Amino acid sequence: MKQAINAMKRYHEAKGLGGPAEEVARLRLEAESLTQVVSEYQQRALGGDAATRH
Repeated sequence: MKQAINAMKRYHEAKGLGGPAEEVARLRLEAESLTQVVSEYQQRALGGDAATRH
């Protein structure tokens, strides 16, 4: 979860500073991916059914 939060911070910082579009897009994808992993883990941990496991 900490990784996802840090990735989101890096994304927002880069976006706010007007960083290169490719870098901002890469950071956004990284943040979204890590957030999705956390969400799926929490669903499984709480007894929910995650769509797929990779």
